[in-house]
This record gives sequence, structure tokens and C-alpha cells, in this order.
Amino acid sequence: MNFTLDESITIDGYPSGTIVGIDRYRLKSLSGSAFQWTSFTLTSATPAPFDRWWLVDLPVLGPHAFYRNSFYDASLPLIPELSGLVELDSSGDAMLSDFSGALFTHSKCIGTLSTYEIFPNCDAICFEGKKLDTSG
Repeated sequence: MNFTLDESITIDGYPSGTIVGIDRYRLKSLSGSAFQWTSFTLTSATPAPFDRWWLVDLPVLGPHAFYRNSFYDASLPLIPELSGLVELDSSGDAMLSDFSGALFTHSKCIGTLSTYEIFPNCDAICFEGKKLDTSG
């Protein structure tokens, strides 16, 4: 996935949105691996939770659509390869994060992730992500 700020995006099963922010993640995972990926922040005219949502092409797992979730269940199975310390380079609207923090990624069910991000001087943020169908 490669989008630019102010680009309009349409993905089957999700509201059309406009890219308002781009975050480049660098993760030092709990498994000892290092990964990088880009997260695209979108806004739409749709009510919550898709008034603000994210497209992320995760290493190993592929593209997912994420939205804010108010509940974090730490009892779900942790994915150590996608959990650990993160550093961000942001452009556009980066109102929800700082430059370094922690990310915890859990498997909720097949194709669904639950994540928890915490950054200094910000409230913790919970997300739910669904794997995008890229077969067609």
C-alpha cells in the first residue's frame, strides 16, 4: 500500500475516506525482530468508529483496516512479533501519537487483531483490525 496525504481511498466493505496522516512505524519486537511498516490515517463522513480509521500493511500478516475500540483485552493471545517498542515518523495529522512508545498486538480470532498503543503524554489507544481481502 502506498498512498499520499489528501488522497481519497475506497476499499470494499469500508467507508470512503481521505488520507490525513501517515505514520511510519519502526518496531523492536518482543521476539527480538525488527519490523517497519506504514499506517495511513483516514477520515470519513461516516459515524464512529469509521469517522477516523487506519489502513496498515502489517509485516507477516498483510493489510488490515483498523478502527478505535474502547476495550482492551490483555487476556487474548499476544503476537510477540508485532508487539514491543515503536518509534514513529509522522506526517499530516498525527494527533493520536508521539514519536516513541509501546505497541501490543493480540489475536482476537482468525483475521481479527486487537491492539493497544501507549505513547508519552497521550492516552492509551485501543484498536480492532480486520484483515483486508486482497484476493480480488
